[in-house]
Amino acid sequence: MITVDDLPTLVEIINTHPEWRNQLRWVLFPEIDIPKAFHELAEAQKEMVQAIQRLTERMDRSEARLEKVEVKVDKLDKNQQTLIRDVGMLKGDSYERTLSDRATGIFGRFLRRGRDMMSDISELLHEAEEAGEISSQALTQVLATDLLWGGKLKETKAEAVLVVEASWFAEEHDLKRAMERAAILQAMGMTALPVVAGKEWAENLAQQAIAHGVVVVIDRQVELASWEAALSKV
Repeated sequence: MITVDDLPTLVEIINTHPEWRNQLRWVLFPEIDIPKAFHELAEAQKEMVQAIQRLTERMDRSEARLEKVEVKVDKLDKNQQTLIRDVGMLKGDSYERTLSDRATGIFGRFLRRGRDMMSDISELLHEAEEAGEISSQALTQVLATDLLWGGKLKETKAEAVLVVEASWFAEEHDLKRAMERAAILQAMGMTALPVVAGKEWAENLAQQAIAHGVVVVIDRQVELASWEAALSKV
């Protein structure tokens, strides 16, 4: 007869007679169908694995769709930037034409007998280039000016030319270009005033322009203080 004095002895007996284990399970857990429970557990695990696979597949599809959306958004953003740039260029061109068409009215308060000087100054530039007085780069730079408007200064009756950079939104680079191009003509002995005209202006740019002797045209109005500051520097 086999006797059990303690738990270790029972464990040793069970390990010695593995065929007793199932019977022991029935004795200890009569209400549980062990094989069925393991089968159900295995099925549940299988279903869980399949659910994880389906979820992974859905996530992969979602990521693929998200990538496509990101590509479309990126294209849309680029298209929007292109549209903004194109609209800006069209607005700038429109403002430049308006300024040229209305130059007599805009600058008539300060210049008499105002006229477009592009052709006349082009000829002077070519002559100066041939004489070795200016470089071809300087010639090209001045001829790229949006408007060269000349006339007689109301105060002194002296001939002067306005070197006008026109933009819908005036920025610092417009200031720089007007000053550089006016300086080329000044070096040739002309009374040249740098002018920046803009429908809108960057913050504090008008004050910078006045400090550098650049005539400020906001929309189609010449700022008197800027005109006086520009005259004082030539």
